[in-house]
Amino acid sequence: MRKIVFIIGTRAEAIKILPLTKELEKKKHDYSVLSTGQHDLSEFKFKDFLELNKAKGKSGAFKGVIQAVFFLLKSIPLMVEYLKEKDCFVIVHGDTMTTTAGAIAGRLASRQVCHLESGLRTGDFFQPFPEEASRVITDALASIHFAPTERAFLQTNPHSTFLVGNTVIDAIKEKKLKVTDKKFVLVSVHRQENVNNKAVMERIVSEILRIASKRKVVWLMHGNTIRKLDEYGLMKSIKAACDVRDLMPYEKFLPLLATATGVLSDSGGLAEECAYLKKPLVILREKTERMESVEHGYALLGFDFDFEYFLKNYKQDKEHIYGEGNSSEKIVHILERLK
Repeated sequence: MRKIVFIIGTRAEAIKILPLTKELEKKKHDYSVLSTGQHDLSEFKFKDFLELNKAKGKSGAFKGVIQAVFFLLKSIPLMVEYLKEKDCFVIVHGDTMTTTAGAIAGRLASRQVCHLESGLRTGDFFQPFPEEASRVITDALASIHFAPTERAFLQTNPHSTFLVGNTVIDAIKEKKLKVTDKKFVLVSVHRQENVNNKAVMERIVSEILRIASKRKVVWLMHGNTIRKLDEYGLMKSIKAACDVRDLMPYEKFLPLLATATGVLSDSGGLAEECAYLKKPLVILREKTERMESVEHGYALLGFDFDFEYFLKNYKQDKEHIYGEGNSSEKIVHILERLK
């Protein structure tokens, strides 16, 4: 089989390719990981790792979208030069700006581009932006699509798409976590459409403070979220009512998630993790690319909700909607058969 080159830049991407790299090592296939440095990925120990730019700080190298776009555009020629020296498949993941830059570089280097987590859509090009744009562009550039769900499969090219599930389920299953309820609610808010809007953040904080009056709340804070909450004058009340913590390595985050009563977050990937661990989730967004969670009762979507009622009546109607923990095995098997 040809060498695999992963192009990633964020922690979420690293988390989701890690099970795949382990499967490649198990099958003795060659791979390398090329990082754009969009986030600091030093917590991950990949066998063959090359970083184009050292991330500054814990939360990432870029202070804004514009800065990230300029850096990634400058990085594309470096990626192309690297890829032209390799007879390889290029694998990009998800919906970040690194995803799109990696797909462009792969195409310019005349390499087959594989899109991991292909076909996810909100149906609105600007919600969220630029993530939805990245999904559409990357799927158009990719020649091989690995879809995580049946819905995603139907939104990509049927002649080049494989239904494989989501590799994050592989990562969770490997941990053999003890799922319990330690009577706390886990909160995470970081999307720019939320944190850059004072009225939206006031609404979110008001609801979380209401929950905190009845339950313990653990809020994992992103750097930009802290800055904005300080700017809006909301941080003092949050610190008084909630257990505010810094972001933590994934190895520590998963056991914490496994013991939560429920979760409120604007994260995309948490929908998959919460569904597998049977944790009630409120998705703090107007639209989501993971509607399966909402349709099957795994999650609520939006800002108007009765959290206590949701917890009391929570139940799932389908198992393994995001995969059974063997996605990496399926993907490697497919790659072994491709020319």
